[in-house]
Amino acid sequence: MFAQAAPPGARLLRVSPFRARQLKVWATRASDGTIRAVAINEGTSARLVVLRAPAGTLGSGTLERLEAPGIGATGRVTLAGQTFGAATGLPVGRRRIASVARRDGRYVFRVPASSAAMLTLS
Repeated sequence: MFAQAAPPGARLLRVSPFRARQLKVWATRASDGTIRAVAINEGTSARLVVLRAPAGTLGSGTLERLEAPGIGATGRVTLAGQTFGAATGLPVGRRRIASVARRDGRYVFRVPASSAAMLTLS
């Protein structure tokens, strides 16, 4: 997920701090203008993330989730719904990407406990 969120030439964007200690959020803007915001929830309960849309952002964003049974899990980990092949380590299965509509200039999505989510705005 980090490699997707910070492609070569991307720069970090300023993100206002969140009040939840176990929720970390950062964002990048790629050289093609694509914005990616990653929210990491290290806590034991789900968190709601509300991101104000940058000026010039239109339409829906796409959301990919990195999920596992717990923060230290080494098995049953999925990225965008795909598991990782035991022999190859390559993604296996169908990708699941959700659409997040822009409403009142904001994008709102839930990040389950012990997981991460990446919102992409292009």
